[in-house]
Amino acid sequence: MRVVTGKENPHEEGSLAQSADSSADGLLSCSCMYYVYVLLSESTDKIYIGQTNNTVIREKRHNNELPSKSRSYTHKNKGPWRIVYTEKFATRKEAMRREKELKSSRGRAYIREVLTKGR
Repeated sequence: MRVVTGKENPHEEGSLAQSADSSADGLLSCSCMYYVYVLLSESTDKIYIGQTNNTVIREKRHNNELPSKSRSYTHKNKGPWRIVYTEKFATRKEAMRREKELKSSRGRAYIREVLTKGR
């Protein structure tokens, strides 16, 4: 697991976050990493916690630079949203488990504490 805080982003613009490898049995397997990320609204100071395999695309969707759901939390609440914290995982299952932990009241308190120390 790697923790990234601040403006640093684990994906570079235009990079491919996923590559498919052919395994011995002919099936495709993903050799990608998954990220749990925290977005902060610069206008309201609200946070959003999610997981993805491409943080650049997800951040653009949250900021309506790419198509997204019109009833989503980040669409309803004012942005702009920026990624302020990420954790890296080898599997989606691990990322989803950690996302659930961070969405708890204890996890949100941890995120607020980390963000306060980083300012």
